[in-house]
Amino acid sequence: MKKHIEMLLYFFGVLLAATAIFFTLRANSLSIDSSTLRLISVFTGTFGISLVIMVPRIMVEFEEHWKASVSHRVEWIGNGQRR
Repeated sequence: MKKHIEMLLYFFGVLLAATAIFFTLRANSLSIDSSTLRLISVFTGTFGISLVIMVPRIMVEFEEHWKASVSHRVEWIGNGQRR
């Protein structure tokens, strides 16, 4: 599961960065004001690149949270005894 989440985060980061590049290259043919398009591209690209850079740290935090939640979990079997 950890690898799937990591791959999804990388995918969305690269997708956002690619979207920013696409908007930058298509600025003339789209009917959006160029300053608005530049602003969208800068924010989208910055967020995408920072997401890709932060994936290892996000995964460490996720793993620590996962271990803490699993260690506090109590499972009960049918007659009320702890397992």
